Amino acid sequence: MNGIFQGCSNLKEVKMPKGGVTLLSGTFKDCTALTGVVLPEGVKTVGHSCFLNCTALQSVTLPEGLETIGYQAFRGCKALDNIVLPSTITVLDKEVFRYCSSLSSITIPGGVTRIDDMTFAECTSLSSVSVPSGVTYLGNYAFEDCPMASFTAPAELNTIGGHTFDGCTNLTTLTFPAKVETVGSYAFQDCNNLTDIYWCSNPNFHVYAFSQCNARIHLTLNDADATDFACKNENTYHTVSYTRALPTGKYGTIVLPFVPDAACMANYTFYKLTSADDGTLTFDEVSLPQSNAPYLYKLKSGDAVPLVSTTSVTIGAAMGESSTIDATWAMIPSFSNETIDCASDARKNYYAYSSANHQLNQITETLTVKPYRAYFTTEASSVAQVRVRTRNGEETIIDAVEIDGLTPDVYYDLNGRRVAHPEKGIYIVNGKKRIL
Repeated sequence: MNGIFQGCSNLKEVKMPKGGVTLLSGTFKDCTALTGVVLPEGVKTVGHSCFLNCTALQSVTLPEGLETIGYQAFRGCKALDNIVLPSTITVLDKEVFRYCSSLSSITIPGGVTRIDDMTFAECTSLSSVSVPSGVTYLGNYAFEDCPMASFTAPAELNTIGGHTFDGCTNLTTLTFPAKVETVGSYAFQDCNNLTDIYWCSNPNFHVYAFSQCNARIHLTLNDADATDFACKNENTYHTVSYTRALPTGKYGTIVLPFVPDAACMANYTFYKLTSADDGTLTFDEVSLPQSNAPYLYKLKSGDAVPLVSTTSVTIGAAMGESSTIDATWAMIPSFSNETIDCASDARKNYYAYSSANHQLNQITETLTVKPYRAYFTTEASSVAQVRVRTRNGEETIIDAVEIDGLTPDVYYDLNGRRVAHPEKGIYIVNGKKRIL
C-alpha cells in the first residue's frame, strides 16, 4: 500500500525484514521524528516521495543491489548530512535530494547517466559532488544554490539544462568537454564569482544561457578530441584557441573557424592554393590565415603551440569555404569527421595530405577526413607534385604519390572503349563490372 506510514509523526525507528523488492510511494512521507533507516538486502527500488519531508532523518543505509531512487524520495530531509549510494544504482529521479540542506558531499555511482532536474537543488551545504564520466545530462536546476567551489564535468556530457548552476556563488572556473552540444537558459545565473568558462566544443547556447553571468567565455579546441565542430547559432567568445601536434618542418592541411593572432604565428607558415598548372599545385605563403578557408601549413621550429585569438571572436553558422582553381582543382575544408567513398565518384580524383608520409596521396577507395583539415578533388587524371612558395621567392617541392601504390581507376564501357567521364551505367573497372 502506498503511504502506509505516511504522517506517523512519532515514528522514530524502523526494522525491515529482508526480501522486499520495492519501497512504495510515500511509505514514510512526513514521518518527522524518524532519525535513521537501514534498508535490507533485496530492495531494488525506493519509490517516489518515500522519505519526503522526514526532517529529522540523519542516517540512511542503502543496500547493494538497489537500482532506482524515485522522484522526491529524500526531498526535504534537512538533517541528512551524508549518504552513500550503492554502486548498483542507475536511476536518480527528479528532486531526489532537493532541500537536503545539511548534505555536504556525495559520490554518484558509475551506472548513472543523468543528473535529473532539481536533483540537488537548494542543497545549501553541498560543497563536494563527484559525477561519473558517463553522465550525459545535467538537468534543469540540478545544482541550484549549491555552495561547491569546483565542479568536474563528466567526459560524456552532452546537455546542460536551464538554471543548472544557478546561484552557485562559490564557483570560479568551469571547463566543459568536447561533447557538449546544448546549454539551456540561465544555466549560470547569479554565479557571482565565476570568472571563466572554458568550452572544448562550440555548443548551441540558449539566447539567455549566460544571462546575469559575467564570466569570460573561452573556446579551447584540441585536435586530440577529434570531435565534430558545428555551430547552429552565432556564438561569441572572449578567446579561442586550437592545438594540434605537428612535427617540425612538416606540412599539414588546416582550416580554422577564427583568425589567429599574429603573435602566435611566429612558429608557423601558412600557404594558400593559388594555381594548378601541368599537374603541379602551387601554394603561396600568406601573412595571416582567414577563418573558414583551407590552407597548407608548416611548423617551422620548436614545439607546436596553440593558435590563439585573444580578441572577441564571433563564430557563425556558415562554416567552410573551398578554394577552387580553374574549376578543375578544389581544396575542400572539413569541420567534421567525414568518410568519403571515392570509388563511387568516377568523375573526380581525390587527394589528401598524409601525416604518415608527409606527402600528397591519391585516394582511390575510402577517404577519411578528421576535423580542421582539408582534402583535394580534381577532374585531372593525376598530379605530379606540390610546389610551396614563400613570400621571398623560395620554393619547396612536395612529392605526390598514390597511396599503397594504387593507380587511378580506368573505366571502360561494355564494348571495351575507355571512358574519360563516366555517367550512370555499367562499366568495366580493373577487370570487374562496376555500376554507377
